[in-house]
Amino acid sequence: LSYNHVDANKDILLRLPTSTTVPGWLRDGYELSNSGYLFDNVTNTARAKWTVGFGRGFANEFLAGYSAIRDKRQLGSDAPLILARAGQVGTAGAWLAAGAERFSQLNSLDQNIFSFQDNLSFGTGAHRFTVGTANEFYSFDNAFFQAKIGVWAFNSLDSLEAGSAAAFERVLPTAERPEGPIANFKVQQLGLYAQDEWSPTDRLTLTAGLRMDVPFNDKPVQNPALAANPFLPINTAEFPSGNMLWSPRLGFNFDPFGTGRTILRGGAGYFTGRPPYVWLSNAFVNTGLEQVTLTCTGATVPAFTPDPANQPTTCAGGGAATAPRPSPNYFVKDFKFPQTFRVSLGIDHRLPGGLVGTVDLLYSKNVNQLYIQDANLRGTGVNSEGRFTYGTIGTSSTGAFAATPNRIAPASGPDAIGNAVLHTNTSAGRTYLGTVQIQKSFGSGFEASAGYTHSNTKDAISLTSSQAFSNFQFAAVDGPLEARNLTTSFFDVPDKVTVSGTVNLPYRTTLSVIYVGRSGDPYAWVVNGDANADGINGNDLPFIPAGASQISLAPGQSFDALNSFIDSQSCLGEARGGLLPRNSCRNPWQNYLNARFGATIPTVSGQGLELSLDLFNVLNFIDRDWGLYKQVSEFEAGPRFLNAVGFDAANNRPIYTFAAPTVIETTVFGENPTGAQGGVNRSRWTMQFGAKYRF
Repeated sequence: LSYNHVDANKDILLRLPTSTTVPGWLRDGYELSNSGYLFDNVTNTARAKWTVGFGRGFANEFLAGYSAIRDKRQLGSDAPLILARAGQVGTAGAWLAAGAERFSQLNSLDQNIFSFQDNLSFGTGAHRFTVGTANEFYSFDNAFFQAKIGVWAFNSLDSLEAGSAAAFERVLPTAERPEGPIANFKVQQLGLYAQDEWSPTDRLTLTAGLRMDVPFNDKPVQNPALAANPFLPINTAEFPSGNMLWSPRLGFNFDPFGTGRTILRGGAGYFTGRPPYVWLSNAFVNTGLEQVTLTCTGATVPAFTPDPANQPTTCAGGGAATAPRPSPNYFVKDFKFPQTFRVSLGIDHRLPGGLVGTVDLLYSKNVNQLYIQDANLRGTGVNSEGRFTYGTIGTSSTGAFAATPNRIAPASGPDAIGNAVLHTNTSAGRTYLGTVQIQKSFGSGFEASAGYTHSNTKDAISLTSSQAFSNFQFAAVDGPLEARNLTTSFFDVPDKVTVSGTVNLPYRTTLSVIYVGRSGDPYAWVVNGDANADGINGNDLPFIPAGASQISLAPGQSFDALNSFIDSQSCLGEARGGLLPRNSCRNPWQNYLNARFGATIPTVSGQGLELSLDLFNVLNFIDRDWGLYKQVSEFEAGPRFLNAVGFDAANNRPIYTFAAPTVIETTVFGENPTGAQGGVNRSRWTMQFGAKYRF
């Protein structure tokens, strides 16, 4: 029996003063001390294991576990979010933020997980058989109710003092879903398996197995209006459940010389996993029935009040909250949980001098992976850049750039649908990986190892967000939306070096050091503007011209300046004559050096107190100019240097202006809780103390 309790929390303050715009983007700002949120996690886990032998080679192992996980964003204040413009940063307005952060006004996830597994093993001759079952039962209560309290925006500090707001926004529940966008659902994943471990000789062991997994899920509610839509009928209650997955596997372990100095091992098979269930939860809170939005600007802004219990539910003059165009998240009925096919081969060999060398090779291929597309788009062809398009682009009556998606269901009226975020499966995606490692244990209590890994990972879309639409809109588009090209994955790490060592010191103390050096995350430059007219700004890859005739620049723009900038960025120069491939650029190399000092203090009856001191980013601890985390882009859709401003009908391509970024590579000191390295002080050293009593 074992029991584990974790109670952890972390303060998150965002300092994004220029991200706010009125009226369209009431969020973020430079958060003051009562804004932001405390991320609170409480986890209780209990496990039980029971093994018994029946004689004649029969044995049974029973495992059971239960976890109660509670994650919640605790507000620094229950007052509404108050944004006040307080100057400028460059050409953008700078905003201060106080009160409840927009996306944390109700944001929690409760999970109850029960699992049990039973394995019956028995042998006959050279065979050892195992049959068993593994079952998991999940219960989720996921609340994400942004702007539940409300958001106020003021154009100046004087306006705030006078209580004269420029905009107010609040999200309210509907009569159909009075609890709002809260996903309550259950998942059961049942598994059966059988395995034969056969040892035809004392040097060779072959293992063959077959596993069956069947997930069962609750279903979202049906939106009758969407089901009856004459242009794009969508049944939000149609949800995958009971789709069986088979996983055959074969492995071997071979001692070719019978000395134990060289071991060959490997295998091939299908492996079934579970998706992050938050992806499933999106379908439960995006049926179009959950919420309505109250947006008030100008003369319709109600009288300001900071009282959270008396926030307005209508605009001045009685304007009521309206339901936005439904943007449903839904799944194809035959959607299957993630599954991959893997082939591995490895060798361990004892070398002279007490060294142990290891070589591992791995090939992994997607069989069923999650794929996301907007089903409410109709393709309009391919332009002269080679870009797949989904609407028309040009300029509005004011002269501003405008893109109009070619929607299957209309953008307005009683049958309007916005983005229809459809979840399907794709088999596109694979990984090649090779690792070489050397280890040695010295007689003086010193152990060391060094390893190098080279890998190449490609996929069609890299899923980096918990929100389905964010996964769609923040993925750079390479190829058609319905079948994106197989290109470098955001998770690709071509080169990684790891060196570690542990030494026993006097007085029952130890010192451990680990260095990890790895390639930076990939990214790609994107166009500012919706160049393919899919309704998303900032996910279109730029066309890199080989000459002035291959790009349409607005009057007064200099091709020579653009050409010089392209030459300054190697990944852009390599893409001349076509669209920049997705994730073909890369952030700088990253270095991490961490250390741990541990001490054990004996007490009574073999018990002891274990103390530890962890130092993260040792290089920065030694010198403030070392251990700095440098990057060009946090996300795969990276910085921009081309702005779409119109359409060149004669050449069937956008018209662009060029603006070189003033800063390309930056040093990241703070935290980005939504980024790939969220929660890490990337360019600062940190220290952690720990204590554990062993009995």
